[in-house]
Amino acid sequence: MISNAVRTGDGAMGKTLIIGTGEIGAALTQYYESRELNYAVLTRTSRASVLDDISASRTQVVELGVRPPPAGLLRDVDTILYAAGTPRPAAPLSATAAVILDELAPLQALIEMIGDSDWHGSFIFASSGGTIYGVSELGVPWNETDLCFPVSAYGIAKNAAENLLIAAVVGARFKLVIARISNVI
Repeated sequence: MISNAVRTGDGAMGKTLIIGTGEIGAALTQYYESRELNYAVLTRTSRASVLDDISASRTQVVELGVRPPPAGLLRDVDTILYAAGTPRPAAPLSATAAVILDELAPLQALIEMIGDSDWHGSFIFASSGGTIYGVSELGVPWNETDLCFPVSAYGIAKNAAENLLIAAVVGARFKLVIARISNVI
């Protein structure tokens, strides 16, 4: 599934920029590394354990939203897999708006950088399959057409990130896929 999402028009694998080294980002990185695919990792922390297993030349530690992104970050990148930066799922709803906005700053910085460039690849955003919908009273799975009523800081941040990306893609040259992933094991 992942390899199909990142193939270029001529069938060749393009360079993928994996942003985030949490649970999903680490799994993506291991997938790409094990198959010797063309990728780079962007993370906000050099303490990420996934970095122990990959070449230092593939990794850039960048505080997006705090410092300007490095020049040429998107050069040769066909696909961005964004799996970074929201409060942990267990973060309480009482987390302040400032915390949520701080978590969205890296995504906003990337969106601005894309807007200032002529990048026209594919942007895949790892969202949440449950926390953005709220609590199911009936115990049935959510449908992606259901309304969103986040009940945690995590769900609010994921929902806000989706909306930022939807607004950014209007009139832009890149393709957007929002993957509402639930219960990653």
